[in-house]
Amino acid sequence: MRAPLKTLRGPLPGLAVALALAAGTAHAGTPPAPRAPATVAPPEPQPVPVTLGSVTALAREAGWPTAVEVSKGAVRIGIRGENVEFDLFVQPASAADARGVQLVTFAVPQVAIVPGDHALIDEVLQRLMTLNWERVVGHWSWDRRDGEIRFEYVLLTADPLGLGEFVAAAERVATTVDDDILKIYQALGAQTPPTTTAGLAIERGEAPARPPLPRARLPRPPPPPPRADEDGDPPD
Repeated sequence: MRAPLKTLRGPLPGLAVALALAAGTAHAGTPPAPRAPATVAPPEPQPVPVTLGSVTALAREAGWPTAVEVSKGAVRIGIRGENVEFDLFVQPASAADARGVQLVTFAVPQVAIVPGDHALIDEVLQRLMTLNWERVVGHWSWDRRDGEIRFEYVLLTADPLGLGEFVAAAERVATTVDDDILKIYQALGAQTPPTTTAGLAIERGEAPARPPLPRARLPRPPPPPPRADEDGDPPD
């Protein structure tokens, strides 16, 4: 009887060597793939802060008479409106917030002084509320401590404040004050306002003597669109 064939376990030695040589030959002429260079994200641009110096430069570039109030951190601009002369103060915040947004306040202080016990205080406050509802830019306020009425507009900027944006804000504030002061003094029973306001202090209740500025007549910007009513429709 023929003896059974023995089963070989594992690959043949010669075949294993041939396969190894073939694999080495196949990879010998292929250079390794180059590594992609590491990418570094460019740093985010930092906002350029609005400073007292940059505001002064913008006002002078616009050709407006200015005075720097260092102690108040503000620039005073002399304005001649169609109805009244006044000083416009521009005060940048000392620093931006965590989002990089910086506040720049345009203010006309001491438009009028109306104490709380004035006979027409109710009519004046009602007029201020009506004006604030009609205005798109800025707001009127009354200080119950000393009766000061002032107008303020706060501009939020995260970019360098350019000349166009600065001039547009100043013109809008100047036009609003020049128009609304007639209505405020009419509520006080006066047919015409005074030819000039005090406009001497950016802090409430303080009116130090300052030399008057020459006055610049700012062009009147186009009126803003009418404010919508509660239903979202423009008023009739």
